[in-house]
Amino acid sequence: MAWICKKCGKPVPEGSAQCPNCGVKLAAPSSAARRPAPVQAAKPESISMGWFFSRIFLFSIPVIGWIICIATALSSDSDTKKNYAKAVLIWLLVGIVVTAVSYIAFRWVSALMAEAVQQALSGQVAQ
Repeated sequence: MAWICKKCGKPVPEGSAQCPNCGVKLAAPSSAARRPAPVQAAKPESISMGWFFSRIFLFSIPVIGWIICIATALSSDSDTKKNYAKAVLIWLLVGIVVTAVSYIAFRWVSALMAEAVQQALSGQVAQ
């Protein structure tokens, strides 16, 4: 692409230091003007401690907090907030599973113990 001389208006070959027609010195275009500016990564959003503290409190409220947690996980505009809510939901599910398994295990063990006690008592009475 040819440049145009500002003094005489004639085309100047690219990379020339002066106009071949009138001899005026040309300002060399800077390399920074030709290169596009580097794209900088967006600065991650900073979330306050108060947000986390309030969410820990809200998410711990049975049923209402869980609904707020699900809403945050699905509709928050921040990836950090979404990921935090998803992590809380995962821990909530882990807690539910552990509670259910514990309840079933304790019921089973208590039934076995009650049966053993009844057998022991009936054995003493029979003698």
